[in-house]
Amino acid sequence: MAGQVASKADSKLNFKEVYSQSMGNIIGAGIITSTGICMGFTGSGVWLAYVLAGVAFLLTVGPMLVAGSIVPKTSGGYYYSYLISPQMGGLYSYLFLFSSLSIGFMGVSFGSYMTSIVSFGSARFWSLLVLTVFFLANLLDQKSVVKVQTFMNVLLVVGWVSFIALGVPRVDWSVFTVDQMLPNGFDGMFDSVATLVFAMGGAIWLVDSGERIENPEKNVIWGNFSVVGTAAALFAMVSVIAAGVLPLPEVVNQPLTLVARAIYPGETYLVFVIGGALGALATTINGRFLGAANALLRSGKEGWFPKAMGKQNRNLVPYVFMLIVYLLCILPIVFNVDTVMLNKMSAAANNVTRVLPNIGLLYVIKKFPDEWKKSRYYMSKPVLTVFMIVCMGTLAAVLYMNMRSFTPTMWIASIALIVGFYVLACFRAKYAESIIAQRNAEGKSAQD
Repeated sequence: MAGQVASKADSKLNFKEVYSQSMGNIIGAGIITSTGICMGFTGSGVWLAYVLAGVAFLLTVGPMLVAGSIVPKTSGGYYYSYLISPQMGGLYSYLFLFSSLSIGFMGVSFGSYMTSIVSFGSARFWSLLVLTVFFLANLLDQKSVVKVQTFMNVLLVVGWVSFIALGVPRVDWSVFTVDQMLPNGFDGMFDSVATLVFAMGGAIWLVDSGERIENPEKNVIWGNFSVVGTAAALFAMVSVIAAGVLPLPEVVNQPLTLVARAIYPGETYLVFVIGGALGALATTINGRFLGAANALLRSGKEGWFPKAMGKQNRNLVPYVFMLIVYLLCILPIVFNVDTVMLNKMSAAANNVTRVLPNIGLLYVIKKFPDEWKKSRYYMSKPVLTVFMIVCMGTLAAVLYMNMRSFTPTMWIASIALIVGFYVLACFRAKYAESIIAQRNAEGKSAQD
């Protein structure tokens, strides 16, 4: 019996499942929550912002994708950071746990859409309900979670195909002039791109699931490129409709339901709200829970957190970590905390976490020279240098755009958080190193 459970839990995800899961991750975080906001930055040019954000995202994570293809690891982001130094591995883990707050904002959006179509239950009630349902669902094995994701993706297809088919004939193409696409100049476009880069991270979880997917040497990178490419094209098309059907002042900072009401006959706009909007948010919440669990699994086993936090159920899901992530998501909703400030800080923390595993690529190359030379992504030193400069420069630019609107309080809180996490990492480093040495001697992996 134990062998059957292990076999089921160890089953790997194929490319079709990886693609389905990743598309579910990306849609709710992007087009549903961000389009109205970004139209405030760059008017009808939001479609171009989505395309540029896709390119920018792939550059900001390029080195860690290459690292994930050379040496696939569970909790890869943590592992590549740890190669820099043990303290950097600990810092990455703490920052990543904090950045999981962003899952809660998908719940808030879900609640807002639900209250627009039903007369019972508050936005807070629906937010807490959807987060709870998918927290429980993610305690199952990965195959079951992906099956749920695949079913919900069918609803997504119905919602988005109908939105595009009905919306394109209603578009006023005259609004797509340079002046209306750049009402705030290039600064507005840059603000939009920086906002949307976070939304494009639907397949980055593959870096943290390297040992749990088929052919990770290929699928870590190919999965990210295919998903981001699909999402950028879809989001650009949908945002053309969002900006071109109704006057821009009516849709800026508003949900897409306003446009849906304008293009669907009668009450059939509910097809979009349920399938396109609610389905997108649900799939994103579902996928982000799974990604958070895999990202924290190795560091939980290696001493950076109390031992009990690394415990797994029979499906190899780190349920204590999952519970902590769940609590981080719901506490701001329960206590009605200022979600705007928390959202900005968690997005910045999310981008900061990419700095360390990106640099970690250089240490992967140093520690695994044979694997590097055999890799299909092998580069000469000059090419590698240019690649790192371009990728890290793009990440620095995105971080600057994310954080330039921070208030003094947010700057102080962010710096204090990073310093505090680093001090904690230094404090636990010796203990973690002893645990890691013991696990290596016993031949244990991140799943053990």
